[in-house]
Amino acid sequence: MASFPKTAVHGEEEREAQKSYWMEHSSDLTVEAMMLDSRASELDKEERPEVLSLLPPYKGKSVLELGAGIGRFTSELAKEAGHVLALDFIESVIKKVWEFDMTTTRLQNNQLDNVIETTKEFVAKLELKPGQKILDVGCGIGGGDFYMAENFDVNVVGIDLSINMVSFALERAIGRKCSVEFEVADCTKKTYPENTFDVIYSRDTILHIQDKPTLFRSFFKWLKPGGKLLISDYCKKLGAPSEDFAAYIKQRGYDLHDVDAYGQASFYTHMLKNAGFSKVITEDRTNQFLKVLQRELDAVEMDKEGFIRDFSQEDYDEIVDGWKAKLKRSSVDY
Repeated sequence: MASFPKTAVHGEEEREAQKSYWMEHSSDLTVEAMMLDSRASELDKEERPEVLSLLPPYKGKSVLELGAGIGRFTSELAKEAGHVLALDFIESVIKKVWEFDMTTTRLQNNQLDNVIETTKEFVAKLELKPGQKILDVGCGIGGGDFYMAENFDVNVVGIDLSINMVSFALERAIGRKCSVEFEVADCTKKTYPENTFDVIYSRDTILHIQDKPTLFRSFFKWLKPGGKLLISDYCKKLGAPSEDFAAYIKQRGYDLHDVDAYGQASFYTHMLKNAGFSKVITEDRTNQFLKVLQRELDAVEMDKEGFIRDFSQEDYDEIVDGWKAKLKRSSVDY
């Protein structure tokens, strides 16, 4: 009997602590603030459709969404559900749900096919064989890991700095009959025995690492003889970047090199070759990236009237201007 009041008090204290925390952080209603991850916008591209794919059929049914937050999933659910009731204990967050989530959903729908397309293309280059062991550095919610494990019968270890993303990945792994495991870990501090992996795979993560040579030496040690390393990363053109692009790199905290710095002769250290890798192949995918960006921009511009009707001219201009700035940076500086 005595334990019940104590439990109730602790539960109330926990609730107040959680409410206080989110009251403070909900002042900045962005996906980065809500997911507590600086890479949230990029991660959300893969996370949202993958999480929704795990739900049982809900077409025409009534859905209760608890802890809806800024509603990243709310408008997606509303497309098929007969009725959606979204609840959250932070009033200011709920008020922002439709404005934020519907805008983001429009954009993410345009980007999803590109994410799936490049994952299949890059994984095909690895020529995976059943039973191989793969390390995914910067795994996010494990989309690529599940794809590899389920389609090629390999064993995948995914690591990521984001507790939020790894938690989603672990939830998605429940009930799956494939070999995947996930861990919150810093790849610059994590250690594995030598000759552990057949493949190391990393998508758009290494740009955040300042000491790439040390990391690549670790990769080389962790790989078995004849192992493969596949990295996709943001790069820049040879030489000093423009003033605007230099400011952008600094603001984002990136460490960017030109494509040749990863494998061929250039002003920079031959990072991968110096780490011990041979047969290094580098590909400049700028043109492919530009085509993807242009397709996404075209999709938004084609829906201009509907977008402005649902939101505002200001919202439309902000999104389009941002996309054009990204296209310009990629054309001139990458």
